[in-house]
Amino acid sequence: MTVSAVLAAVLSIALPATGSASVPVPCTPPGPSAGQETQLILVSTNSSTCTVLRLIAKLNLGSEAQGHFQFFGPFGPIATSPDKFWSSGEQYRYDVNQVTGGNHLWCVDFWMPSGGGWVRHGEPNCVGF
Repeated sequence: MTVSAVLAAVLSIALPATGSASVPVPCTPPGPSAGQETQLILVSTNSSTCTVLRLIAKLNLGSEAQGHFQFFGPFGPIATSPDKFWSSGEQYRYDVNQVTGGNHLWCVDFWMPSGGGWVRHGEPNCVGF
């Protein structure tokens, strides 16, 4: 077998046939999700890697409330904010930098103190990516 024949055989194995290579499809980041109690904003890249860069939460209550935000995603809990009085426009931001996709959910809860424990205020607010 000649050198050129060996090289041709190797190249035919290593390279896909013309037209069969897959082209990455850009991700479409979701818009903000406004729940009854919280708003969740997902900051992400618009590329083939579908990377969530940052999660942002704020209250939609119209007044301040004591408690904390809790972010969770497709791989479990992500972050919990400090417990404090949050004004309605104040934001809690957390840098995530996680690859996502495949209808993964990213969510936020707001927890308020109640009788020595914690109670979730409303349902989780989630964004699908």
